[in-house]
Amino acid sequence: MRKLPNYIDDLGHGSCSHAVPVTLHDCISYGFALAADCSALQRFVDSQLNRAASRKFRYRALPLVLHCYLNCPKGTNVENVGWIPDREAAFLVPVVEFRRGALPRLKVWAPYMFIDQPGALITGRDVWGYRKALGFLDVPEDPQQAQEFSVITQVFEKFNPNCPARNVELLKLTRSAAATADNSWSDTAGARQQLLQRIADALGGQLTEARGDGWIGRAMRLATRVGAGVGDRMGLGLASLLDRLLGGIPDTMTAINLKQLRDAEDSTKACYQALVDSPCKVDLDSGGFLGGSYELEIPHCDSHPLVKDLGLRPLASGSPARVPTLFGFWARMKFSGLNGKVIWESR
Repeated sequence: MRKLPNYIDDLGHGSCSHAVPVTLHDCISYGFALAADCSALQRFVDSQLNRAASRKFRYRALPLVLHCYLNCPKGTNVENVGWIPDREAAFLVPVVEFRRGALPRLKVWAPYMFIDQPGALITGRDVWGYRKALGFLDVPEDPQQAQEFSVITQVFEKFNPNCPARNVELLKLTRSAAATADNSWSDTAGARQQLLQRIADALGGQLTEARGDGWIGRAMRLATRVGAGVGDRMGLGLASLLDRLLGGIPDTMTAINLKQLRDAEDSTKACYQALVDSPCKVDLDSGGFLGGSYELEIPHCDSHPLVKDLGLRPLASGSPARVPTLFGFWARMKFSGLNGKVIWESR
């Protein structure tokens, strides 16, 4: 049991970091699957998550990234002092967590996040360790009119003492032609199964080691040890494997974050460093897959090397990079960020 001092709250005195859980009501969210080079993406994961606690935990990336947007008209928290609107964008990296003495688990890591509310930015960083940055976001309210998305944020185009920071359109996602949005999702469990199957279809040809001796084969063997017969072990499909790795709660997804604070005396050191599980609960109202094809434009800048970090696969070289999506989906929902759990701390 961790023994911690009480937080000295500054609520009512200009507070900008708030208590959780938080709830985002009547959200419209969008997600777009992007193919990724698994080796490049794994190098990024190794440099961040695996660098923190590699002796006890190991995270392996799937060759896919989910680029997501959220438009929330009303966000509240447990302090119940009022509400704020909220728009966010993120790149979510699905990772399988290997932990000594435990079954592998599928989680998501968000190395790049953008949000338009300073209080929500600071709370997300302070409590869960989300790597949020301030931005100006355009997120459609109607999935039938989901033609264009964008994020403007502050960047350094070149790391150079003479280079000023600039606000630029770092992300621009557009649909090539008008199309309708499917509305086939009515419950969270069914939506999860359809989404996992679509992800499995997108990944199928890339995961050739799934039944071999690689890490995916290891995850498959471990995931089928509990509650599975011999026939299930032999015939487990990729969608079923992903479902089993996610765990048994259909409306909850866990994000994994590296939460850290720079030290005051030596800012190259961390005075606090931890891996934090951050569960997110979804209460689905409606949703489905988006029609049409989308393309993401990302200009190169030294401060945000998204294409390199995430192993994205642009159509051609040059800047801005133009990255095609594999498929898109939307959901109208209530979204709750729940109390997290520290699974590792630096001692």
